[in-house]
Amino acid sequence: MSESTAQLILAEVERLDPQVSGAFMVALGNVSVGTVFVEKNQVCWAAYTGLRRRLRELLREHLAESLGTLDLELQYQECAKQGLRVGEELVARQLVKAEAMRRALKQHTIESLIALPQAQGEHIEWVTHRNQGYQPRFTFTPLELLLAVNTRLYSVEAAGVEMALAILEIDGTSGNTRGASFVAADDGGLLAVHSVGALTIAELDDLGVWAEAAFSVTRGFSREVMQRAIASATSDVSIAWRTSRAQTHAAVVSPGPCLTRLMAKIEGGAFPAVISRRATGSSLAVRGGLGAVDSNL
Repeated sequence: MSESTAQLILAEVERLDPQVSGAFMVALGNVSVGTVFVEKNQVCWAAYTGLRRRLRELLREHLAESLGTLDLELQYQECAKQGLRVGEELVARQLVKAEAMRRALKQHTIESLIALPQAQGEHIEWVTHRNQGYQPRFTFTPLELLLAVNTRLYSVEAAGVEMALAILEIDGTSGNTRGASFVAADDGGLLAVHSVGALTIAELDDLGVWAEAAFSVTRGFSREVMQRAIASATSDVSIAWRTSRAQTHAAVVSPGPCLTRLMAKIEGGAFPAVISRRATGSSLAVRGGLGAVDSNL
């Protein structure tokens, strides 16, 4: 599966020095078509040339009862003249609630990321901000945006994925417990659409690559193999299971009550599952073959 422009940029946002701010500029030829503004490993907002008026449309949807179209245009014009950020000014002037503004900005950012060109000879360049940064009131984590982008693109396949990982959240995903739900991408591979626990995009990708590699060599381990692996585990184990042909889930769980509950759910649903007592990783999954899923258990 080829990485989208959005995923490439969002993964890079996580790898940046936390002290830098700037923007990823996307161009086709000599024409700039999109920008992703970044500060402290967070996305401030994204813009695409074809969606310049889309934010106003989103704001009208959120502000239909509190701010008319004419008033909104006047606010835009005033902020433009003073060099102010319209979203933050609308909140500061109590013309819109912060929660509504964040939803509108997030949706606009998601739509802009989806619209960025890919496989069209696009060029991506990082430009460092020369001043003190953007200091925005509203920011979004790269992982939050990636999951939202994928869910929007595969909304039918992603329906109900939250239920599969709900059992991991019973303990507030304390400790090292983490997991993700994936759907099959049109061009192959798995795309993450939901996650729990502390995961970076790189770790999420590794988890998905391992799960896909595991199920490419087996339809699932027997109950006896799964139980034997858990009984002998002294540290985190990686488990992947499928609740349908469209949805694959994977988690890294420490031995204990959470792992016991997860296994009971997998067995109760008769879901195909695999397990590994080794850390997941894309290089391991690719090189290890059968070993990537602990076939020697």
